[in-house]
Parts: sequence; structure tokens; C-alpha cells
Amino acid sequence: MGVVYRPFGLLSDDELNYVLPLFIAEVVKKDGSLFPAATLRNLILSLQKFLEVTHGRIVKFLSDVKFKPIYDALDAVMRRSANHGVGLNSRQATVITEDMENILWRKSLLGESDGPTLLHTMVYLLGLHFAVRGRDEHRRLRHEPSQISVKVDNSGRRFLEYREVSIFISVCLLVKHGVWYIIKLSMHFAFNYINEPNCSDQNSILCYTVST
Repeated sequence: MGVVYRPFGLLSDDELNYVLPLFIAEVVKKDGSLFPAATLRNLILSLQKFLEVTHGRIVKFLSDVKFKPIYDALDAVMRRSANHGVGLNSRQATVITEDMENILWRKSLLGESDGPTLLHTMVYLLGLHFAVRGRDEHRRLRHEPSQISVKVDNSGRRFLEYREVSIFISVCLLVKHGVWYIIKLSMHFAFNYINEPNCSDQNSILCYTVST
């Protein structure tokens, strides 16, 4: 097919099957090192999303059989990266120290000055105090009935309890036995003490009571 001089969004399926395997085989970091396998996969999914968002074109590079050349090329390059040990050791999240957090507050990156800043602050604090990490966990948070409630321990100290039950349903089709549904339950439980007067615990939560 030779060199293709057309905008990416206007390429036909045949042209995509020609240029994307070449792109996958050649793309590397600025220093010439290989990308991790997960990054390569995300690159292809990003291009897929670009076609959908900007051109209204729905393509499935990794599941549609007509794009098998793209999938095969990606699979081969991902194996190459894995064989070189690239991306096998995932980076662990670094701890945000108290000094680092104070800088975020001083620079108004955390706070309540506007809607986006308040949203970022809520996401940060929920993750800090209740280990709410995933996007779906944040989306499932409800005001009523709330997953967060005030409890009292045996010593009379109040604490906030976060409790979430996730239900995952998998469908298994068996020829002789029809359709089976496999249901998995996952419980997420966390708590943090409320910062009462004369409490010196820096990790506790300052709780406000709002009267209506």
C-alpha cells in the first residue's frame, strides 16, 4: 500500500489494518526504550476512542475479527516488551506526607474555593480516610442511604464507618445446562475516629453537625 497521506480519522478499515501494525511495531519512548505492554494497549484504545469521539465512528480494534492484523501486531509487540522485562514491576503509589498535604492546602489545590477544588478535596479525603480508591467506588457513593455512618465504640468515642458491598455478576452459558449466573460479593469496610475536643490524633476526622 505504500505511504498513506490521509488524516487518521479518515482512514478506511483496510488502511487502519495497514498503518496501525506499523505504528505498533515502531513506537517507542523518546529515549528509544520500549513501552510497557499495558501502555501499548492503552495507546490503541485511545486511538479507538478518538475515532468514536471526534468522528462518531465505532471500531473495536481488539475484538472485531476484521481488525485481526492490529490485534496480532499488538500481541506480538506486547510479548516482546514482556520478554524484555518491561512493565513487569508495577510502580507502587507513593505516600503523601503531612508536609506535602499542607502544601496542597496552602496553595489552594485542596479546599472549598470553587466546585472543582472541593470535588478534588472530597476525592482525596475519602481516599485518605476510607481507602476509597477506584472510580466506581466514588461513583457509588450515596447521600441516602449513605455508606458512611456515625458509630460509637465501647469507650464512648465516635467514629465514621464506611461500609460498601459490591456485587459482581458473571454470566456463564453452558450448552447442556442453560445459563448460569455466578454472583460474587465483595465487602469494603473502613473506619476513622472523629476528632473530638481535646483529641490529639492527627489522623482523626473533624466532623461538623449541620442542623436543618
